[in-house]
Amino acid sequence: MAKDARDLRWRKFARVWPGEFLLARLDDEDDAVDDGRALEFDTVGISLESTPDPLAYDWMLFTIDSSDPDPAVRQRLSVGRAPGCDLVMRFSFVSKMHAYIEPQMGGGAVVGDHRSVNGTWVDGERVGPGERIALPVGGRVRFGLLSLHLVDSKRLHEALNSDGFAAWQAQVER
Repeated sequence: MAKDARDLRWRKFARVWPGEFLLARLDDEDDAVDDGRALEFDTVGISLESTPDPLAYDWMLFTIDSSDPDPAVRQRLSVGRAPGCDLVMRFSFVSKMHAYIEPQMGGGAVVGDHRSVNGTWVDGERVGPGERIALPVGGRVRFGLLSLHLVDSKRLHEALNSDGFAAWQAQVER
């Protein structure tokens, strides 16, 4: 994915890597753990499954695919610590079945909470029991203490081409 971002212009990258993504930078606690201060958008991503290097855990990327026009395929994605979840987040403050995300055809997603212990927030608003809150592209969702941004292919392309990602990648390749 990072190679495609370097080699392709963003429009072609978006055709190869369609959809939306949740991104978080974990090497800086301010990016991952919300302590009430405003967070800057300073994230890049790399698939945790693609590399065994421990530095890979500095970055987190989850694909939120809304590209299929069939509503049966565009299903609700479960979020939690349990291995059976669609988006597995192995943090003690994330419940086994924490929340769900429903990708929307026009972009963005809808987020709901599965009665998690530490809560789910969308752009600072807590998702209550039985509630569903819209998460726009560029918005932030928080599962317990973990804060992620919903980005489209263009923003992912920009992140993968950022100086921060290049510096991180140079460390990995040493």
